[in-house]
Amino acid sequence: MSISLVVTTCCLADHAATVFSSGRQPHDFRAYLLRCHLIPQALANPDITEVIIVGEFESGAGYRYVEVPSVEKNSIHDSLRKRQAGCDTATGRWIIVQNDDHLLDPTFTRSFYKHAYADVVSPARWTRLRGAPEHLNDGSGQKYINGHTAVYNREVLLRCPWSALPKIFSYDVVHSQMIREAGFDILWPDDVITWDCELGATPWK
Repeated sequence: MSISLVVTTCCLADHAATVFSSGRQPHDFRAYLLRCHLIPQALANPDITEVIIVGEFESGAGYRYVEVPSVEKNSIHDSLRKRQAGCDTATGRWIIVQNDDHLLDPTFTRSFYKHAYADVVSPARWTRLRGAPEHLNDGSGQKYINGHTAVYNREVLLRCPWSALPKIFSYDVVHSQMIREAGFDILWPDDVITWDCELGATPWK
């Protein structure tokens, strides 16, 4: 079973210091997360067959960098373009689409295998930013796909591409509806976990 990891980022863009996330954290700090945590972790995972970084970053050993400059300098609008470019590049039967401020739990891929009968696996989202592990909004309550990290069967993204989505904040809700209407199933297992780890962010708000 082949798994591609696609991570979108603008962390080395000229405007990255002026684009802010929750807690008013500039996106340029995410270069540290990518270099020191996300990429090394992904390359060390034997279940991940290719790592693709899309957007504004840098070339490096072991992963493929696909440069897609930001056009609108809006994290949502440009993210959809970058997700589409990354998924067009990916060769895996399964594609993990991940934000650059999240890390996969060490058990992520092993737990995913247990649920690979579903077309989309939407992981539980947690953080330790306030100390003890804390569950965050991940769409499971409202039954939409976690927009921060999710695993898609390739066929899902061929029939329901990112390029078909409206450029709105709730694109993940729209995408979930589109995927259901196309006849695919979505699963929200508790044991497939992703961690929001952006220092200074306030993802619980």
